[in-house]
Amino acid sequence: MLVITSNDRLSNLLTRQIATDLNNRELYVQLSIHEMCIYGLFFILFCISCCDMYTYDVFALNQEISSLFLDSSFEVTTADGISIKFHDIITMEHLWKYFYEVLCNKLYGLDNSNMLNVTNSEIIYRNKLLFKPRVRQVRVEEGHCEIRNQFKGLFKECYVPFDTEYEEKRSFGPANDSQWLYSGETRTQGTFYSGKISYYGPGGYYFDFPERKEDAKQLIDGLKMNTWLDRATRAIFIDFAAYNGNTDTLCVVKLKDFLQ
Repeated sequence: MLVITSNDRLSNLLTRQIATDLNNRELYVQLSIHEMCIYGLFFILFCISCCDMYTYDVFALNQEISSLFLDSSFEVTTADGISIKFHDIITMEHLWKYFYEVLCNKLYGLDNSNMLNVTNSEIIYRNKLLFKPRVRQVRVEEGHCEIRNQFKGLFKECYVPFDTEYEEKRSFGPANDSQWLYSGETRTQGTFYSGKISYYGPGGYYFDFPERKEDAKQLIDGLKMNTWLDRATRAIFIDFAAYNGNTDTLCVVKLKDFLQ
């Protein structure tokens, strides 16, 4: 049980100057520490409030980008008419559908030009793409895990959750393009990302969206046919940036999906 005496209540009203006048060094030190803690807390709250502030233009652009690429529904089964959104993606087939129906339709503007040019391409009318959107995947090596004897007849190989120690860096697939060859940070221009399951590096296997919408759909069809996404795929990152000259607002977008 804490008992507050009259002296304790009085000390809460004292300042360092009063402690100096009272010639009480111990009280002066206590009050100095107390004030230092108060000033430190104020400084932290001030920094948080400043860093968290953004204008209405930034908020509006963020909402519009989210509505285009996160909230747009796409059908996963035509027969049943079942539609999902980006955050509902759980299979590779869902990802292919998202590439084809959402990215291809939203990235190539709203003016029906079907062209993607970094000097002339627009999304949400007056927002210019600064570079070609890039899709990058990170993979793991086969093995590094053990299949129980009872299930070896069902599984011939296994893939561990992503770890930089087991990251796949060998080429795979039918071609020698960047989609099938591992590229480091200098080529992918990727960044490190810390997810809930693991920590992902900037390297990987990537492709850029071509200038024409028809070419993009053909590229996606070819990647799907040659199994660009498979059991070794652990994460997909989609990066692009848009700039609005009217409001001087830059929006950097990173869409990510994880497969384990």
